[in-house]
Amino acid sequence: MSNIEETGPEVEEEGDIIIGADEVDEVVDDDKSDHEPMDEDYEDDGLDDNGVTINEDGNIEIDMSNNSQSYFEDHSDSIFTVATHPTLPIAVTGGGDNAAYLWTTHSSPAKTITKLAGYGESVVAAEFTFDGSYLVTGDMSGKVIVYKSAKRGQLWEPYSRTLEDVEEVMWISTHPKQNVFAFGGIDGSVSVYSIEPTLDLIFSGYSHSTECTNASSRLTAPT
Repeated sequence: MSNIEETGPEVEEEGDIIIGADEVDEVVDDDKSDHEPMDEDYEDDGLDDNGVTINEDGNIEIDMSNNSQSYFEDHSDSIFTVATHPTLPIAVTGGGDNAAYLWTTHSSPAKTITKLAGYGESVVAAEFTFDGSYLVTGDMSGKVIVYKSAKRGQLWEPYSRTLEDVEEVMWISTHPKQNVFAFGGIDGSVSVYSIEPTLDLIFSGYSHSTECTNASSRLTAPT
């Protein structure tokens, strides 16, 4: 009986892999200068469009100078709401100091027209009516106070009575064509009032089961 020797496929031993010059598309020299950080070759020309500079130590410096057209800084706490008059250069701000301020926007610094007090908590909502004759404000204690304008916005006096329908006011929205406004409470309620003649309630209801924070509710004028 003859011995049969089984042979498998030949396995080439691994060796050095040699690539011919004709197999190379491009030769790139190893230039160490290409690996240098880009910021060392970049020459900073100083101030950029955002008022940011990089000093000699590589630290970023931000220009915090006040270049605003007008500014107001009478509040002693955070500001939560800002609204502007539709026709006059007047703004109102309400803050965590339980107050609202009316001030001019065409002078720098701004001039205070009046401070609105009588709130029990932070003033978080404020809106002028469509013609600017009234200002409606609300705070976190649930107070809604309406002010009437006189002497072309130089005098603002409380109008009628203070509303206290909700535990906390979340938003205020005024009607675009009539002296009507709506406000939402933390309990999800929405109340709509006609300012003239004596702050008459024309609608009250609930729009959500949780707090109502969206002032896009449908607001219609009485017929």
